[in-house]
Formats: sequence, structure tokens, C-alpha cells
Amino acid sequence: MIGVDRGINVIACATDGRRNWMRRGGHTKHVRNRYLHTRSSLQKKKAEQPTRAKAKLLKRLSGREKRFMQAVNHEVSKSIITFALKAGCPAVAVEQLDHIRDRKLRKAQRAEIHRWAYGQLAFFLRYVRDQR
Repeated sequence: MIGVDRGINVIACATDGRRNWMRRGGHTKHVRNRYLHTRSSLQKKKAEQPTRAKAKLLKRLSGREKRFMQAVNHEVSKSIITFALKAGCPAVAVEQLDHIRDRKLRKAQRAEIHRWAYGQLAFFLRYVRDQR
């Protein structure tokens, strides 16, 4: 059996007890923070002086972070399933993260945790495993 640990700084870490596989999340975290700051800046400017150009730009940026994370999670899930198949382990156990958003955290940490797509990664792991 392969065990998978999910996180923000390290997107996923998988092990079978002997070999390890890891995907760091530094670049992903940087890109997501850039989208967050761009959106918040535009929304402040739009609130101060609404223009059609700002609204169009916000509309264009609306799903970009979501699509980026979807692509990252899909790539990570394919890599984990490939690692599991090479290790000869048909089963993949994923860390249970229920109620992780129920904790009292600072505002910056809340924003980071609420944007974290850990459920999507688990869904993609099941999907990719069933496809192979």
C-alpha cells in the first residue's frame, strides 16, 4: 500500500515504506499568491473607481487560479499512481483531512487553507487509478 500525505508547502508526499516520491509546492504557492494579490488589488481599484476595463480584467482572471490548480493536481495524481504501479502497490491510502478548516487561524492562514484544493487531489487520485 502507498501512503499519501497532502500539504500546501509540499503538495504530496507518497511512500511505500522503502521508496519515497515528493512534489514540492513552492512554485505553486507563489503562483497562487500572485493571483490572490492581483485579484485583491483590482477589486480595491474597482471599488474606488469602477470602470469597464477593470471589470473585464477581473472577469478574464476569474477562473485562472482554479484551472491552474486543476492542472497541477491532475499532474500530481498521475505521478503518484505511476509511482504506485512501479512499486507494485495497487492500493493508495490518502491522509484524511476532515475538519481542517474548522480551526482558529490568522487571516492569512485562513485564506491559504480555504484556497487549498486537497479534496480535488483525492478525487483525481481515484479517477486516475480507475482509468488505469
